[in-house]
Amino acid sequence: MKDKATEQIGIRVTKELKEKMQERADFEGRSLANLVIRACEEYLGKIEEAKQLLNK
Repeated sequence: MKDKATEQIGIRVTKELKEKMQERADFEGRSLANLVIRACEEYLGKIEEAKQLLNK
């Protein structure tokens, strides 16, 4: 089970980026916040995988 999210961050994005993110979130049936969280988790996971590959 994942930890409950208790922390908040704030970011500024362009209107165009927000619209694109909201369109994608709507398409996937999720909230904009959830889309951002999942995108960050996926990105950080890929970075960690790349680091592990380089250390071998």
